[in-house]
Amino acid sequence: MNSNKIMALIGAILYTFTPIVALLSGFGLAAIFSSSDFQSYYTSSQDAVDGTTGAGVISGFFFFVAIITIALCVLSWIAFTKMDTPKNKGWKIFLLVLGILVCVFGIFTYGIGSIPGVFFILAFSLKGKPKNNVAVSNNEENN
Repeated sequence: MNSNKIMALIGAILYTFTPIVALLSGFGLAAIFSSSDFQSYYTSSQDAVDGTTGAGVISGFFFFVAIITIALCVLSWIAFTKMDTPKNKGWKIFLLVLGILVCVFGIFTYGIGSIPGVFFILAFSLKGKPKNNVAVSNNEENN
């Protein structure tokens, strides 16, 4: 396996955890916001503002992010499988763009979320060895 394909594999594996974390965060926030303690705190305050509306928007945002990252995760796995074929150079460019986006938005998670993006960028920038050179070097060693 080429070095750029290995970097894409590591990036795809690490990026798979992103939608899982987003879904768990959405479920956790939805559970917190629907709890009776949370509801009673915001209904007993002197303000007439309903705090549960904002809470629902925040938990809905996490579900929306999870759906987008699931789609991007599936596309990253497709890019990993098809990036070696000569006709599909667009998948390497897709991994570069995805890597840049993941690095930019990974800042919000204290840099930990940008690690898959670094691997996607490395998958684009590293040169893979052609398969024919391995066969030629083996034939030269045998002679």
